[in-house]
Amino acid sequence: LESIPFQRILSQRKNKFDNAIVVSAGPSLAKQLPLLKAYQDKAVIFCADGALSMLEKKGIVPDYVTNLDFTDLAMKFFQNKENLKQSIIALECATHPNIVRSLNAENCMIVLRNKALYQRFNLNDFGYIDTGTHVSHFSYTLALALGFKNIIMIGQDLAFDEEGNSHSKGFDFGEKFSGEENIDKLKVPAYAGKGEVLTHITWNDYRIKLEYLFACNDQKA
Repeated sequence: LESIPFQRILSQRKNKFDNAIVVSAGPSLAKQLPLLKAYQDKAVIFCADGALSMLEKKGIVPDYVTNLDFTDLAMKFFQNKENLKQSIIALECATHPNIVRSLNAENCMIVLRNKALYQRFNLNDFGYIDTGTHVSHFSYTLALALGFKNIIMIGQDLAFDEEGNSHSKGFDFGEKFSGEENIDKLKVPAYAGKGEVLTHITWNDYRIKLEYLFACNDQKA
């Protein structure tokens, strides 16, 4: 109840800008960072928590940082609290309490899922949003709710690269994050249909849901 109400952010910022960039920590992010730095003042940046340290190292300040982790592993992403003062930190209602307590910042916004369970709390002044099951989904729907017309997605590989890396260079838990090793793998068509890439069932589920989300909102953004 002490966090910034989502409805206040909407009332103050909706439809103020057209261009948003959603940044995630997939293997391809590293090669996108120079271009992102060059254009950071021409778009509003929504950064998944896992990509935060990589942006910090390049001097890129995101406008929003999103998190919905129900474990406290993500506390490692929020070490540089001084840099965080320049961003709105959007935490989902399922974010681990240790993360919320460690931040304890005036620029935190707790966002409630648009599910019946949470709507029964009658916290309508705070507002609800479709946060999905991963930060790319959350970042996209947040940008959509804020009225952005052009939403560019970078770093959402949702697949391993040619070297078997799960995340971009500079990821806080390493490029080959052990948390991805024991999930069932499969091959799917690569970007633009150029060959195949290796993914796992969780990422593939994320991809399918993102594609559905884009299709449902193609008249909005």
